[in-house]
Amino acid sequence: MEEQIEEKQSLKESILEMFFIVKVCLTSFWFWVPTLFALFSFFELYMICINPWLLLIPPSIMIIAALAWEEKRVKAQYGITEQILKSSDPLFSGPRRVATDIDVEKLVKEYEELLEKKTKQNKKAKKQ
Repeated sequence: MEEQIEEKQSLKESILEMFFIVKVCLTSFWFWVPTLFALFSFFELYMICINPWLLLIPPSIMIIAALAWEEKRVKAQYGITEQILKSSDPLFSGPRRVATDIDVEKLVKEYEELLEKKTKQNKKAKKQ
């Protein structure tokens, strides 16, 4: 019986000694120096493996894609199907006009009629 009590007490003492050692280690400055240095080293390796350009490339790809989608959305919203004037197609070639079905003379006549109406309205407004 006394042996069991002694074993229990020695087990209790050994557990208390382990807790005391753990407490001393965790509260010691010299325990944390290599631990923090290892964490710092792993952080540095992590930062070296991640190229800083990776922080710039995905946002720029997203911006370019958003601009392209915005252009498609605007074309679909306003029904723009083709471009009338092109500045230059191949390299170093001059601008050219794409064949369209717009009658320039008709548009000029409509513009002149619109100007005549505006001038008449301005004259009536000045007389009153």
